[in-house]
Amino acid sequence: MAFPALDFNIADKSDTPSALGFQGVQDVYKAHSISTGMLASGIVTALFWMPAYTRYVGLYVNSDDLDTGAAALAIDIGIAGVSDTTYDDVDALLDGSTVGQAGTGGGQTILQAAAGLTVPVDHYVTFTAATAAATAAAGTFRIGIQCVLGAQS
Repeated sequence: MAFPALDFNIADKSDTPSALGFQGVQDVYKAHSISTGMLASGIVTALFWMPAYTRYVGLYVNSDDLDTGAAALAIDIGIAGVSDTTYDDVDALLDGSTVGQAGTGGGQTILQAAAGLTVPVDHYVTFTAATAAATAAAGTFRIGIQCVLGAQS
């Protein structure tokens, strides 16, 4: 599957959490401003960078209402490989979530895919509008990840 080029990179490598040691579950929380351009179908946005051998055990997302028209927006949360343009799986962690759809008040969801996934390379956590917003509205997207950083596979 061919993936689109990275259109928005709001990653901050200096803000990467540090490992607590093998098997120590850590909460990583980030809030991001999402522009209307990021809500077009297929646009991949790198949210933040994670170290190699991160194992994902839980995920929570919450969002402002990013789609003020008819309920259309579907969001994927995935992983991108070792560079801004090498993508592994745009929906590895969350696939087709309606968080942020019109009339949901933003909504929230928990991990729907990849519980226990270990990513053996440095990577980005990405946000993709799998289905574009009917009427895109800028807002804040919040993500909380429970993970083991630097875990050995």
